Amino acid sequence: FYACPTAREAMHRWTLVEGDVEGDAGAFALCRPHAESAMRAPWTTLWVEEEESEALPNACAVVRDAFPVVGSARGGEELSACVRAATREERDASGGAAVLVRRDRVRENPLMVDVYERRDALGTLMLKHAGRDLFDWLRERGVRAATSTAFDDAEGEKRYALVGPSDGFFQESKVVRTGDASTSGRQSSNACLMIAPSAFALNAHAARDNHFMDSTNDGMSALEIRERVSAEFKALYAGLRSMGVRISLFSHDSSHDTPDAVFPNNWHTLRDGKLKLFPMKDENRRRERREDIIEFLKHQNPNLVVDDSLLKFEKADPPKFLEGTGSLVIDHEARVAFVALSERAHEDVVHEHCKAEGLTPITFTSLDAKGRPIYHTNVMLSVCTSVAVVCAESIPDPDARRRVLDALSTGGRTVVDITLNGTFFVAREFGRRHLAAETPASIINVGASYAWTGGPGFAHSAAAKAGVKNMVETLAVEWGPYGIQVNGLVPGLMPHEDMTDDIQGNLVRTHDKDATQPALRVGQRQELGWAATFLASPFARFISGHTLVVDGANWQRRSLTNPEVVTVRDQMGRGPFEP
Repeated sequence: FYACPTAREAMHRWTLVEGDVEGDAGAFALCRPHAESAMRAPWTTLWVEEEESEALPNACAVVRDAFPVVGSARGGEELSACVRAATREERDASGGAAVLVRRDRVRENPLMVDVYERRDALGTLMLKHAGRDLFDWLRERGVRAATSTAFDDAEGEKRYALVGPSDGFFQESKVVRTGDASTSGRQSSNACLMIAPSAFALNAHAARDNHFMDSTNDGMSALEIRERVSAEFKALYAGLRSMGVRISLFSHDSSHDTPDAVFPNNWHTLRDGKLKLFPMKDENRRRERREDIIEFLKHQNPNLVVDDSLLKFEKADPPKFLEGTGSLVIDHEARVAFVALSERAHEDVVHEHCKAEGLTPITFTSLDAKGRPIYHTNVMLSVCTSVAVVCAESIPDPDARRRVLDALSTGGRTVVDITLNGTFFVAREFGRRHLAAETPASIINVGASYAWTGGPGFAHSAAAKAGVKNMVETLAVEWGPYGIQVNGLVPGLMPHEDMTDDIQGNLVRTHDKDATQPALRVGQRQELGWAATFLASPFARFISGHTLVVDGANWQRRSLTNPEVVTVRDQMGRGPFEP
């Protein structure tokens, strides 16, 4: 990129050199990236023409889009059309602003800077900050910035507004220090590395065993999907910033061929002065271990040790993998690593890593609704400072499930099994917002018929679903005076693609007949949608605290004669109980 054009050209390229450059440690330059730049350089060299006598600035901030989207019309916009140095007349008119930014660039399409600081007399600069807010960086250096309509071609009065600490997209965030109630010195970090999904796309290689990845586009183009993902990422970034989390933000380009780059935690961890690299299953995911990012982390941490000892497993025969904190969910306080074994988490790599890091591994199998291994542990488990969230139902082995839940319960954490507690927390947050806004609302929680009948072999799930039913009845009374309805909806057997293989094997999928049900047929998915629509519609405004079962009366069926009892363990193929 153009690190620093000549001083004469600089003003024409809206580059601003501030202060007395000669010997002034505060001198800096604002520059724009080279049009063909594909990635952030970990270092660069400033230059001037031989006939120019201007000294080099001590810092260089390369301005860029905060959240670029490859293929977007906005992505091709010249930055000189939206940010530049103010003229003398504009400084006077704006109240002393040295930098002008087009108005829509404050919130709609925010700008960032990659900050390079001078390291030697030859003009070598090292990347110091990746993805700093432009206004924050200018404010730190005592430089005023203003939004302006001066970029418009139309004649008329030019309007200016100085940018304050709470004006931009990246508003003033609260400071969260290690040891505060909201973080922990061991478990939660106050800083993270993020990769904007600027070239996000379906990763066909990863989709082979990542069954949560869906190639269905719902009629959207690849660009529309990328723009929607970018909008969600922007909201996540803003939320983390609002909590005081320090973020180094990189982007990626289609030339990198890394469609999953938005998940950098899969290829590295950075803790206690060590950068650990992990073996990745897919070739294009291995390319996410970018040299520019690794070099940047080394510059940020001068004594950083880079540990690539596990990468040997990528070349083993057969290869074995462990994809970072996607596969490893670590309780740093208790020094325990939870791992759902899969093609992306091999037990040999788990044990070598845990031995080297002083961790106790707890390995188990976690399955999705179709009985397939869940590819990453962090899909079904998260360990936070004061709470742990787990989908215990996905662990079919009751002994393994108990080991996981017991380990999570140590240290005083609240264990949130998403079946009951997760439903409660979502309903509570939804209710709080409508209570605050004094607006009516309708909550529909999904239950299961074994909340009434019991669920032999699934006692933990049946108990949780019974709790959901009771919660529906309780909250309906508590929130009724405020116009909030709370109901439950229980689906019957309705064939769909994600059903387990054993259920699919007992169905003739070409028609809806089923002689084992009172209605002599299975349900259709739209019938469940119709029921939900009814409960949420004005036609059901006086219905609350009710759980509607949509299963053709199958849950009410009883036999006149009982078959011979077969123990649940035998039905599940587990054999006699062993204490």
